[in-house]
Amino acid sequence: MPHPTDDRRFRLPTHVRPVAHDASLSLDPDAKTFSGSMRIVLALSAPADELVLHANGLDLSRARLHVGTRAEDAEVRLAPASETAVLRFRSPVPRGPA
Repeated sequence: MPHPTDDRRFRLPTHVRPVAHDASLSLDPDAKTFSGSMRIVLALSAPADELVLHANGLDLSRARLHVGTRAEDAEVRLAPASETAVLRFRSPVPRGPA
């Protein structure tokens, strides 16, 4: 069964909201590329076993979730049809800040 993000009309879920973000970028104008890291503070109104983020044109190599004292690396799957990245976790992300 296809994942909902395999549909180009997919829209991000409304139970996960970005609250703040902090980006660190390194630009290479000659190669027309960039690399960097992004820290996103989220507010979840319901538990979720995966998070979906916009990722158009990004090569996302790693994602890590921090909730309280819990830190867990995500399984990352890019979904080119919806221009998103799906971050899956071993156990559900609880409601609240992450």
